[in-house]
Amino acid sequence: MGPRARWRRQYADWPALQKLEYVDELMDALRGQRPPVNTRVRVWPISKLDMTLREYYAEKRAFYAVDYPSTYDHELCRVFSNAPRHANRELAARFITRNAKEIRALVARWTGESEFTIDQLLQDMIARSRRLKLRVPGGEGQVLLDFAGMLAVRSVHFLYRRRESIPL
Repeated sequence: MGPRARWRRQYADWPALQKLEYVDELMDALRGQRPPVNTRVRVWPISKLDMTLREYYAEKRAFYAVDYPSTYDHELCRVFSNAPRHANRELAARFITRNAKEIRALVARWTGESEFTIDQLLQDMIARSRRLKLRVPGGEGQVLLDFAGMLAVRSVHFLYRRRESIPL
């Protein structure tokens, strides 16, 4: 994005043009200012890393994961059903999976919790729903709201528990 670059013409028909123009405006606004950080010190130099990505993500999952997925059973059974009269309805696990992106975004916005943590809770709830053979008992809109509300409460509870255990 040099001053004489032809990026506007090159990206004229691309949705990315808006983003490039925004970055160009930011760079114009910063012109002449000194960078707030001018050190070359690296926070985590590669030579000091002593774990693999697998180990790093395992630690991250352990920190954010919920210990007892079966604790969701009561709430899941209030939203979904395993009653014989709903045997021909959509599986709850499939319903949650199909709506996971929307649910994750809503709950993250409502609670301030990370989407990573919410995704871990969703995965546990999908597994429990599958294990309990739960099905969607009613209208999709209401079930979606009920499930997202229940997940939001669970997320806030989990966030509160986790923050209590971290020394400040």
